[in-house]
Amino acid sequence: MDESTAMPARDYKEASKQAFDAQAATYDDDMKGEHARRLYPFVLEEVVAAAPSCVLDLGCGTGALAQLVLDALPGCTLAGIDLSDAMLARARERLGDRADVRLADSEHVPFADETFDAVYCNDSFHHYPDPRRAAFEAWRVPAARSSSATAGCRPRRAR
Repeated sequence: MDESTAMPARDYKEASKQAFDAQAATYDDDMKGEHARRLYPFVLEEVVAAAPSCVLDLGCGTGALAQLVLDALPGCTLAGIDLSDAMLARARERLGDRADVRLADSEHVPFADETFDAVYCNDSFHHYPDPRRAAFEAWRVPAARSSSATAGCRPRRAR
């Protein structure tokens, strides 16, 4: 994105939040979430191979991938963060007390350094206005010798 025409970060985040709030009710079944769903098996394979006991899902959305991770890793604890209230409501319905799901910004993760064994981000990284900051946060919160997995696509504006 050209710096001179770039949307300010807070406006970009608000536009993204509004778009995902509007998509939440049908995201798991319609074409808006199709690309993310296609990536689930690949991210799941990487996370399961790491055999973590404590995982962070950056941009957890409706919690569909988090549910797969928890099903594949019995006893694993999982936290998920997202900017969309409506997506988080769906995640809370789906995951119940199996996960700590929070309204938070992936560029300002609300957990201490070295909290997790693994961090993953599926198809949301391109929505972050400051990907360097989000990458730093994804590096900061896992413990040494931990794993991370990211799947997504080229950056674009929120729809």
